[in-house]
Amino acid sequence: MPDVLITRMRVHADQLDRAVGVFRDMQADVRANEPGTLDYQYYQAVDDPTVFWVHEVFADTAAKQVHLGRHGQRRADFDAILAAPPEFNAVAMI
Repeated sequence: MPDVLITRMRVHADQLDRAVGVFRDMQADVRANEPGTLDYQYYQAVDDPTVFWVHEVFADTAAKQVHLGRHGQRRADFDAILAAPPEFNAVAMI
């Protein structure tokens, strides 16, 4: 069964353009370099543009661990744009 994460993030209002760029770059990198990541998509809230979600589907726990292990490469970008810590939600597909 695939591992799924849905993560909610709030970015600084003055970092919206940078956040969109960081998220698009990450999305492209994950899609190009992580074959075990089956889906990786960002969404921006319509009613509050500082809120973003990322929907991540991994083939298995090992693929999720590869992805999470690569997060350290992007930590500086995340620290600069995030207004609060990400809220990770592990969910199950039904």
